[in-house]
Amino acid sequence: RVCRGPGIPRGSTPVTNATFASVVGACARGRMFRAGTQAHGQVIKSGCEGFAVIGASLLDFYSSCFDLRATRALFESLHPKNELLWSPMVVALVRFGLLGEALDLLQITPAPRGVFAWTAVISGYAKGTDQCCGKALQLFVKLLADDGVMPNEYTYDSVLRACVRLGALDFGRSVHGCLIRCGFRSEQLITSALVDLYCTSDALDDALLVYNDLDRPSLITSNTLIAGLISIGRTE
Repeated sequence: RVCRGPGIPRGSTPVTNATFASVVGACARGRMFRAGTQAHGQVIKSGCEGFAVIGASLLDFYSSCFDLRATRALFESLHPKNELLWSPMVVALVRFGLLGEALDLLQITPAPRGVFAWTAVISGYAKGTDQCCGKALQLFVKLLADDGVMPNEYTYDSVLRACVRLGALDFGRSVHGCLIRCGFRSEQLITSALVDLYCTSDALDDALLVYNDLDRPSLITSNTLIAGLISIGRTE
């Protein structure tokens, strides 16, 4: 879609919303705050700020540059007409360490809720205290009950890491069953987390079953198994 407005000089090539989104996205990845704000100014002059993809890119830019005030202001200004902003705002709040606010926003986000927002909140809690890890497991159960949302490999990795922290072997076995049904049994992140869970829970046979089932075990999974074996005195 072409952006036309007072910021586009007469006779110049019109800029598309994809162009603006790409430029803002590059500024976000490079954390180039000044360039990103200048691009935002051009977006406003061109009347493109209301385009869904551009709004989401701008929100990601400000949160990537750790400008909480600008992130909140942008969300409040644009989200009534842009449903794509809800999930990025949840992710942004997690990035700022505001897990409570992120969870509150997730719970009122219009359906369907995205897996990335769910995973961001679960991952945030899984990196916290034991109590937070317990909350991560509760949220995972709620995710499974949310119609239309399927966990991805990052979701499973976060949940399994929380299980390792809590020593929640039975819950981890249930998660293992879920990820097998979803086809994630050979993902590098997940196999490493599974091996870690079983080794730290004195379920070495299960760890070996996971490892031996892999056609080409990754280095990270191999290192996890080696460390687990050493930790229980199986150095040979």
